Amino acid sequence: MHTQQQASAHLLSDFEAEVRRLRKAFDEAVGSKEALR
Repeated sequence: MHTQQQASAHLLSDFEAEVRRLRKAFDEAVGSKEALR
């Protein structure tokens, strides 16, 4: 059970890192769109 908790904590941190990366990419895309106008 303990290893299961560790695995889900690891999955969650991976997920959060992915969300941050996607949000950063999205912000950059929106920013470049704004710059083009």
